[in-house]
Amino acid sequence: AFDDNGSRDMLVVEAGQTEGIYLAKLDLDALREYRQKETWGNAFRKPDRYHILISGDTYEPFIRTEAR
Repeated sequence: AFDDNGSRDMLVVEAGQTEGIYLAKLDLDALREYRQKETWGNAFRKPDRYHILISGDTYEPFIRTEAR
């Protein structure tokens, strides 16, 4: 989204070269406001498919007998 100066910097977090867990702070209110005004808005959201991302189900070829 745009900052107070009108800049549209899309960088969320700049991670280093090494593996790690990187946290980023997002201003959800500003993001929602931007999406209300932005051309595409929420046209490509597919919330009916989001359950797949959080499902604990495992499907072939990823089923393992030695899985924990």
